[in-house]
Amino acid sequence: MKETDLKAASPQESPQPTEPLSVGRKANLDIKINGTRGWMGFLGVVIIISGALAAIFSLLTVSMSVVFLGTSPDSSSWILVISVLIYTGVAIYLGVLLLSSSSHAKKYLKQDSETELLKYHVKMRIFFQVTGIIMIIGLSVGLILIMAFSGR
Repeated sequence: MKETDLKAASPQESPQPTEPLSVGRKANLDIKINGTRGWMGFLGVVIIISGALAAIFSLLTVSMSVVFLGTSPDSSSWILVISVLIYTGVAIYLGVLLLSSSSHAKKYLKQDSETELLKYHVKMRIFFQVTGIIMIIGLSVGLILIMAFSGR
């Protein structure tokens, strides 16, 4: 295999279409993108709001225990706050990715710009990669906790 063949097969480069999309295939693509665009925006807003609410409620929980019980926050309270703040940061990041992807999809549909279509797909790829990594971490931590507390 030649070096030029290796470069063309590199996964970092975006694939180049071999032929232009026919009118019917492009119309079908536009319909599919338009159908997902609204749901991406909605889900992005919901994810951002859920992250913000989680942060507010965890901070309220810790502050209420201090105010009403007169106790200082213990280490478990701080672990709760830190883990919820991490969750909030990730949730806001994922929500922004979805909103940005939805925005690029809208621009693609209005301008018929291949650049906007590629930006749409890049944002979606990052969203799915981050979500997949979070799932792997969550499953791993869950498995470790099951093994640690199984009594063996």
